[in-house]
Amino acid sequence: MEVSDQKMLAEFAQSRSEDAFSTLVERHLPMVYGVASRITDCPSLAEEVAQSTFAKLAHQAKRIDKNVVIGGWLYNAARNAALTSARSERRRRQRETLNTEMNSSESDQPLVAEHLEEAMSQLKEGDRSALVLRYFEDRNLREVGCELGISEDLSLIH
Repeated sequence: MEVSDQKMLAEFAQSRSEDAFSTLVERHLPMVYGVASRITDCPSLAEEVAQSTFAKLAHQAKRIDKNVVIGGWLYNAARNAALTSARSERRRRQRETLNTEMNSSESDQPLVAEHLEEAMSQLKEGDRSALVLRYFEDRNLREVGCELGISEDLSLIH
């Protein structure tokens, strides 16, 4: 007869039984990885999500209610972690795309200018001045620091 997930989790929580935890991982890894894979659409990200989901289970083992269905708990934890990871990955890609666009050829200058001017307008005056001196006027950090009256190692950190 197969030992229930709850008993395996209780055994792990009490004695940190690696066998009990390994059994839980073996039982639920395909489902956890599947959820993460569908949401992230990236095998390496899905692996990270699965790993973090089981790490969370191990960390919270003593606090999980004895009536909770472990498969359901793992599904929710994996889903939430995958959504967060997918959102972070999407934002990272958007930043990379914008960076690529801003560093691209002259033909993309109107697009770059649109984003650049909007971003520059949102900066505090000191931050904007530091960027103008450093990147638009191509001054080194020592010159920027002197112009702004601060040391070169702090010229871009306000």
